[in-house]
Amino acid sequence: MPVVSLSYERLLRLVSGPGDITRGVISERLPHLGLDIESDDGDTVRIEYSPNRPDYATDVGVSLALQGMLGVKRGLVPFDVEKSPVPSCEVRVSQAVSGVRPVLTGVVARGGALDDHLLRQLVTLQEDLHFGLGRNRRKVAIGLHDLSKIEGGFPLVYTAVPADHEFAPLGEQAEMTVAQIMRHTKAGRAYGSLVADGGAFPAILDDGGNTVSLPPIINSDMTAVTPDTTDILVDVTGTSRHAAESVLAVMSVTLHAAGFGLEALSVAGGGNRTPPLEPRAVRVSVDRVNEVLGLDMSPGDVASCLERCRLQPQPLQGKGPHRYGKIISCTVPAYRQDIMSEVDLIEEAALGHGTWRIEPVPLPSGTFGNRSAVSRAMHGIDTAMIGMGYVEALNSSLTSAHILYEVTNRPVPERDGMIATVGSKSSEHAILRDSLLPGLIENLSRNIHEEYPQRLYETGTIFLRNHGAAPSAPTSAPVLEVTHVAAITAHKDSGFSEAKSVLRSMLGAAFGADVGTAPAPHHMFADGRCAGVIVEPAADGPARAVTTGYIGEIDPAILSSYRIRAPVSGFELSLSDSSLLPEQ
Repeated sequence: MPVVSLSYERLLRLVSGPGDITRGVISERLPHLGLDIESDDGDTVRIEYSPNRPDYATDVGVSLALQGMLGVKRGLVPFDVEKSPVPSCEVRVSQAVSGVRPVLTGVVARGGALDDHLLRQLVTLQEDLHFGLGRNRRKVAIGLHDLSKIEGGFPLVYTAVPADHEFAPLGEQAEMTVAQIMRHTKAGRAYGSLVADGGAFPAILDDGGNTVSLPPIINSDMTAVTPDTTDILVDVTGTSRHAAESVLAVMSVTLHAAGFGLEALSVAGGGNRTPPLEPRAVRVSVDRVNEVLGLDMSPGDVASCLERCRLQPQPLQGKGPHRYGKIISCTVPAYRQDIMSEVDLIEEAALGHGTWRIEPVPLPSGTFGNRSAVSRAMHGIDTAMIGMGYVEALNSSLTSAHILYEVTNRPVPERDGMIATVGSKSSEHAILRDSLLPGLIENLSRNIHEEYPQRLYETGTIFLRNHGAAPSAPTSAPVLEVTHVAAITAHKDSGFSEAKSVLRSMLGAAFGADVGTAPAPHHMFADGRCAGVIVEPAADGPARAVTTGYIGEIDPAILSSYRIRAPVSGFELSLSDSSLLPEQ
């Protein structure tokens, strides 16, 4: 989680509230904005904030939220981007970048005053946006430039340059070629791979041919921003227009609240544009707010809570197919990309109401919970696997087609297709998994620089279409939730025998059952090094002999695609279909 240092003196000045708003009041309210205080020393308070709220990376952003929480100002934070009929700042986008990083947008911030503290916070905000919304600069990269130092003037051109193109990168006095920047600078080594494949590199040049930026890697030293800078050019480049405009909205509201006037950057070419940064509407039901929070607020009360969160509510009549009667349409500013649906507005209503005002209610039942029979059985698996040196993985049930099928050579089920979510905001979390092994192999790929052996296991739910074939699930459920266990071992001597030994030990320790195998092919395992798993029932146990999983050595082609150089063996077993788990 990102951490930023704030100044109480600055916060008090920026909030500009009545005299009863003191350092102590602000310190008391910060946690109720969803911020965790790491340390509090004199004038400096270090806070940890959610990456979903990058606007909290500066004193300016936090002060806007405090104004609402403390009742100083309510409703939308005003920030207007002026559009001149004859723009003074223009960027033309060349077709040369269309196949690399085609998106460019930006804004010009004029007439502000920087100091060391604010400049450091703007750089922190920039890097937090790179890491979060920018996906470590892969989707979006931001450049901050001193407008007065653009020697060649406007219009700028966003184009591609060859590897021998020269300029002085940020922090360097001497000119370097792009190739040298890739090899010899920290930024080049970290981010050069994002654009290095084609031999041509995206660059922003001024009208005199001087380099302004080499996105997403590094800016030119020529336009470095200092505490003396009064006019700032913000450029945002990337591969996603939505992400670029979201990032620009956060930078714009921060600079405007810091005292800068905003002027639109005219952008032309490649389908790019000057974004309107307009707010959007999200609806919330008053009844649903009260149901979730356990409160009894009127529509006016809920509207007031949302106003304190710097949103603009508009009560509506209860019409249409919505199942609740009292509906509020809430205007959400462009920089609040964390608000996507009704549930997000319910959370805002809780913050606006004041979480310290919500009193805990005792449970109506006097009984106490106990570990279920299924949980006790799963605990046996954990004890056995951890005892054999395995580390438990906890992967998301939502994954991507790339991980689940493409890179692991598994075919999409012809009869059913993938079980996909509706309206997913991320391609990385778009479908429900139907196997655990792909996720474990992906875990290994993220640890290729760690020492071997590496041993991972996971117990969890996979999801299958219900065709009435699974005896453990109700026939009325359209999707079956089936409990699986999977494990993988990676080291130079990993093989079939080791995987079978681990599986046999785990089943024996957890269930008193044994395991047999029968030759069977599987897409994830090497030919001739794979078998079906047959669970053999214990003398007094409920398990029945059934082929219920696969074991073997992972196909080297899959390992190569993940750059895993050590042999990997493993298994995956259905605990539900083998009747190893007791009925709930």
